[in-house]
Amino acid sequence: MHFEKVELQNQIKDFEKQEKQLSEDKNKWIQQLREVYIEKLQLQSTNKNTLLHLNKERERIDERTNLIKTRALSLKEKTVECTLEIETKTTQIEEYEKNIKELEIKTKNNKEQLEDLQKQQNLLEQKIRTITRDLQQAEARKESQQELEDRYANYYQGVKEILKRRETIKGVRGPIGELLQVSEELSVAMDTALGSAIQHIVVSDPSSASNCISILKNHRLGRATFLPLSVIKGKSMPASILKDLEMVSGFIGMANTLVTYEEPYEKIASHLLGTTIISRDLQSGISISKMVQNRYRIVSLEGDVIHAGGSMTGGATKKQQNSSVFSRKNTIQKLANEIDKQSKVYKELKSEFDSKERVIHQFENQIDQGQTKWKEYLFQLEKMNDSKDRELEKLNLLKEEKVSSEYEEKILIKNLSEVEKQIAAEKELKNTISNEIIKIKTDMETSTMSEEERINRLYTIQKELQNAQQKLAVLLEREKQIRIDIQNSKNIIETEQRAVDSIQNELEENKKEESSQIQTRNEITQSFNIQNQKKREINQSLKTMRNDKKELERSVESNRKQLQELTYSLKNTWTEIAKLESRSGRYEVAIDHHLNRLSEEYGLSFELARKEYRLSLTTEEASATVHRLKDEIQHLGIVNLASIEEFERISKRYEFLTEQQNDLITAKEILLNTMNEMDQEVSTRFEKKFYEIKNQFEITFPKLFGGGKATIQLTDPTNILETGIEITAQPPGKRLQQLSLLSGGEKAFTAIALLFSIIEVSSVPFCILDEVEAALDEANVTRFGKYVSSFEGKTQFIIITHRKGTMQEADVLYGVTMQDSGVSRLASVRFDDKENV
Repeated sequence: MHFEKVELQNQIKDFEKQEKQLSEDKNKWIQQLREVYIEKLQLQSTNKNTLLHLNKERERIDERTNLIKTRALSLKEKTVECTLEIETKTTQIEEYEKNIKELEIKTKNNKEQLEDLQKQQNLLEQKIRTITRDLQQAEARKESQQELEDRYANYYQGVKEILKRRETIKGVRGPIGELLQVSEELSVAMDTALGSAIQHIVVSDPSSASNCISILKNHRLGRATFLPLSVIKGKSMPASILKDLEMVSGFIGMANTLVTYEEPYEKIASHLLGTTIISRDLQSGISISKMVQNRYRIVSLEGDVIHAGGSMTGGATKKQQNSSVFSRKNTIQKLANEIDKQSKVYKELKSEFDSKERVIHQFENQIDQGQTKWKEYLFQLEKMNDSKDRELEKLNLLKEEKVSSEYEEKILIKNLSEVEKQIAAEKELKNTISNEIIKIKTDMETSTMSEEERINRLYTIQKELQNAQQKLAVLLEREKQIRIDIQNSKNIIETEQRAVDSIQNELEENKKEESSQIQTRNEITQSFNIQNQKKREINQSLKTMRNDKKELERSVESNRKQLQELTYSLKNTWTEIAKLESRSGRYEVAIDHHLNRLSEEYGLSFELARKEYRLSLTTEEASATVHRLKDEIQHLGIVNLASIEEFERISKRYEFLTEQQNDLITAKEILLNTMNEMDQEVSTRFEKKFYEIKNQFEITFPKLFGGGKATIQLTDPTNILETGIEITAQPPGKRLQQLSLLSGGEKAFTAIALLFSIIEVSSVPFCILDEVEAALDEANVTRFGKYVSSFEGKTQFIIITHRKGTMQEADVLYGVTMQDSGVSRLASVRFDDKENV
């Protein structure tokens, strides 16, 4: 219909044109026909060119369409390969994730076991530290006691000197305290039973004893008692009495049977302890003493003694722990046993600790290995994920490329269709133009027709024009109806298109699922092809590199020969250069020497001297002139060439100091103003606080003295900062007088009253007083102590005193005592309830 419409419109135009031409002048019409003929020829040429261009465009579209189809097949193969590769990567990723999860579980279990082991190890370490500390303390105590033992502590001076020389004196066996061994529970009783005899020295015979005594006398080393083994006789309890004693409750045994010793010293033990009875306590000893009629010495385990004859010795001992010989020996032995026991426990704990340490190291190694594997798996997992992501990206690119190719193919098909239509239209136009050219030729041939023929022709053309216009009107009406039908069809097509799009989306989802299934196989295939391609490229590159290597080797050999020749030539050149440089150096040194001399002695450069001082004298005359001028310069003396710079420096210094002086003056004025302000503030505060203390002092003094009055006054009230303070007091029964006229005790008590007044006005958390009440009598000390107690809850007093009244009012007493010579001890007593004291 469109072509029919266009054709009718063209016919109408032609008919109108012919009608116009026939209506116009004949010659003019012929001229117009020629112009139209030429125009139609040009259109025919344009149409021919357009057809050639459209045919070429159709060929190009055909080639492009074939290329797109070929690429689509290639994309399909690559998509399959990429899909297979992705499936493979997914499987490997799942395996790595599984391995990572297993490793994490195993590592977690190992860490939990490691934490338990570390807790156990920490407990063992704490026990080891405790045992080590106890062991060190025991070893230190043992070393201390052993040192005392080795130095013969608690032995008399004479005994110490003999024992120190025992290796050089023949016959010395040792002291009693060393030769006898006593259990710990009997050490107090044996110390008491032996008394000073514990320091007696056992010797082989009297001559040895005489020799020792001579050494002590000759060197004035003190005294000692010696027991010769050869002359000492043992003592023993009669068997009948011993039999009766065994029947008595509280009888422990004879002293000589309760100690251990070596066989040679049996007589010594029985001599010293053979008639000494050991009882459980003092009451048991009294019963035993009655039974034996007070004829033998009895010693209780606590150290109480019932002497032969009935006298008794007992009470508290001042001896410190481990001060006796036996106690120290028992302590050393006890510490040695404890050290052995603790050492065994330490070794066991250390062995267990080391075992735990090894197990912990094993777990740590397992954890480290697990961490290493975990990192390796994690790295491989990340690598696989990256590879998978790349393949997915590649697959997406392939899909996009496929979609692009399909879209381009559709566009090409559409373009081809349009080109075909254009070719058909152009061919139709070509036929139309050809017909029009033929018609114009015919018109031109018939242009010579007569007037009657022209009129008939005009009538015919008008009639044909009317028919064509009627046909055109019918076509336009049909076109309008067709446009309405087309719009309705478009609406239907849009509805159908939406349904088609929905179906296509479902198809694309299905295609995606299908592509994901074949993706892994495509990836594997593609990877295999890529690796083969890489292998071929590497082999080709290797072959090329081998050829290049041969060429390079030949080039290196040639260059090596050239290098040898150049080296030899360069060596000769360097030799010549060295000679020239040596000669040049000598010349340069000489030139520098002369230039330095010219600069130092004359203050000139070479260029300036050459320009301004041309030598007109002979060398000898010039030298004599130089010497003369130098002498004249020396006679001038020292010239301060830096005076200008010095003046500038001093001027700057003067300006700086002047500025500093002005700053200091300003600062002085500020400080003086500040001092005046501080003086005013101090005067105000001092005056206020003074009158508060004065009022309080007038109240406190009567309380302390039990009457009387006192006050304080300023000597110069007009000059608060420099005024003195005068104290006047009137104790009970005396007249008012200045402080200097009072007795020592009154002065002290007045000063104490003033101190308490100050504390009342300005309270303090604590106060230390050192024997302030030393000059007071007992009555005033009592008043002082009670007044101090009134501050309880406000101020804590620490008082150093020897006065009873002060001590009675205290909450806590601290005293220093010296029980042993040179050894001070601190004792404290807290009085929680004063009424019970």
